[in-house]
Amino acid sequence: GSKCLSLALRTNGTLTSLDLTRSYIDAEALSEGLKVNAALTSLNLASNWIGDSGAKALSDVLQVNATLTKLHLDGNVISVEGTQYICEALARNNTLTSLDFSGNKIGGAGLLLFSEALQSNKALNDLNLNLTGADERGAICLFDALKHNTTLSTLDLAHVPFCQLSDALRVNNTLSCLRLGKSQIRSPSDAQLFFASLMDNKTLKELELNQPSTRFKVPPEFLASNTTLTHLNLTSSLSVDLSALDSFFKALTVNSTLTCLKLGNVEIMHSNRNRSKMGDSECVLVSETLKVNTTLTDLDLSDNSIGEVGIQCIMEALKVNTSLKLLNLTRQQGGNTLETNPPFLRKVNTSVFVLLQLM
Repeated sequence: GSKCLSLALRTNGTLTSLDLTRSYIDAEALSEGLKVNAALTSLNLASNWIGDSGAKALSDVLQVNATLTKLHLDGNVISVEGTQYICEALARNNTLTSLDFSGNKIGGAGLLLFSEALQSNKALNDLNLNLTGADERGAICLFDALKHNTTLSTLDLAHVPFCQLSDALRVNNTLSCLRLGKSQIRSPSDAQLFFASLMDNKTLKELELNQPSTRFKVPPEFLASNTTLTHLNLTSSLSVDLSALDSFFKALTVNSTLTCLKLGNVEIMHSNRNRSKMGDSECVLVSETLKVNTTLTDLDLSDNSIGEVGIQCIMEALKVNTSLKLLNLTRQQGGNTLETNPPFLRKVNTSVFVLLQLM
């Protein structure tokens, strides 16, 4: 099958996208056809277990193919050896713009190779290195490369140590989307330094910081002053006292760019040192914000402890808010024992879609 496909690719002049996920393709046979193919722009080889030998074959392709722009190599048991082949090719390739390398356990040594490639590559703008088993040394090298790279705009580094990223973001002016889900944040102060580095950032539009190893709070001055960020995911990230939460929502009343905000599973720290999820009493802050904010279109408050009282409080704000289009209130702790389309929802403006956990 792989040889037949390779032969077809030699003469094909119309097929532009090919998805071979979990096809257990022979990458070495396929590569012979890809070397001469001049039509294919997108190739998905995810979960094919091509290993280092397959990575070497594809690196030869990347050095001669001038049409392929998107390549998925996620979940292919590629080690540091195979990573070296790919990165050497990236240093010379001028057409590949998107590479998914997630799920390959390349460790810190692999990230070091990518950092070297990024310093010379001038084409790649989307790179996924999620779940690569990176260590702190590799992360430092990769973040250092971001200081010099001028093309990368989307970077997925979920499960990667958080160290020294702040220094890179102070000078990088090309990243527009940064995904750092489940990152290894050593302390809340790391997060504070991170947000400080973004205070004057003019390029980052999407930021995911969901489910870090250590919870943190977001400086209100960041939300109040940042004029670029449009999407912010803080699911299972925030740990704040009531004063900090009040400052957070007040900052949202003056923020004029954020359109999508995810605040699932917010942890509230009380004066008696008890902790709880955001509940009905905190919904007053949400409501007051929504009465003033005119830019948020998507608000996720799922996985908290908001009951009927809190929901009704938010609904009051939606009578005057005309910008919000989606409100997620699902998976509340204890459950919302609400009837389908309860009376207080019927009075809400019809432009917003509310997701509830129904009885």
